[in-house]
Amino acid sequence: MPSEKLESLEPKFSIVTTCYNEQDNVENMITNLLNRFRTSFPGDAFELVVVLNGCLDQTPALAQALAIKNNELVLVSLAENHGYGAGIRAGLEAARGELVGYIDGDEQISAEDVVKVFNAAKISSAEIVKVVRVKREDGFKRLIITTAYNFLFKMFFGSICNDINGKPKILKRKALQQLGLTSNDWFIDAEMMLAARKLGFSIDEVPVVFKQRAGGQSNVRMSTIFEFLGNMFAMRKRLQGVSAKRSSE
Repeated sequence: MPSEKLESLEPKFSIVTTCYNEQDNVENMITNLLNRFRTSFPGDAFELVVVLNGCLDQTPALAQALAIKNNELVLVSLAENHGYGAGIRAGLEAARGELVGYIDGDEQISAEDVVKVFNAAKISSAEIVKVVRVKREDGFKRLIITTAYNFLFKMFFGSICNDINGKPKILKRKALQQLGLTSNDWFIDAEMMLAARKLGFSIDEVPVVFKQRAGGQSNVRMSTIFEFLGNMFAMRKRLQGVSAKRSSE
C-alpha cells in the first residue's frame, strides 16, 4: 500500500496506528507521539505511520495538515474501511523500521508508555514486546469485554500471554515478515499471538495503565465478543484441520 509521503532516511522505529473517525483525538495523538519520540530518541530516525481507514469525518484533513509540518509523519489513505485489521496490515506494510509497533488511534495508551514499550523492545531478546493493561480507566463495560475475551481465548487456545489485545505490540522486522497476517477485523491481535506461538517466538509484556478516551467514540461493543467468538471457532477448526492433515501424512 503506497503512502502519501516517504523519507529518504531509513527509520529505526516505526509506530503504526489506524484512525477511523478520530477527529477529536487525531491532532493530540499525533503531536504527543511525535514530541515524545523526538525527546526520547534524539539520535534515532523514526516514523509515525497513520492509516486513514476510510474516515467519514475531518480526520484526514487534520492529519494532512500535520503531515505538511512534520517529516516523520507518513499517511496511508484507504478509500473504504474494510476493518481494523485491514487498516493495521496496510500500516505494517508501509512501515520501514527495524522495530515496528502498532497502537490504536484513541490515546488510551499514553505517548510516554508507548516510548516505554519501545525502550523495552530495544533491549529485549524477545521477538515481540507488548503491553499488559494492569489498570483500566475506561469503564466497567470495557473491562468485562476484555476479561471475557481473554478468558475465552485461553479456553480455546491455552495461555500465550496475559492480555491478547494489549497494544502497542512491537516486533522485530524479521519476526513481522514471518507472521503472514490475514485478518481484516479485530481478530488480528489474536492471529498474531497464535502465529507467534506457532513460530516459537518469545513474548515480553510491559505493564501499563489503560486510560479513558479523551474524545470520540469507541468502535468496540458488547457484540464484539460474539465476533471474537466466531473468529475463535473458525481459527480452532482451521488449526485442527491442519493438525489432522499432518497426522495423516
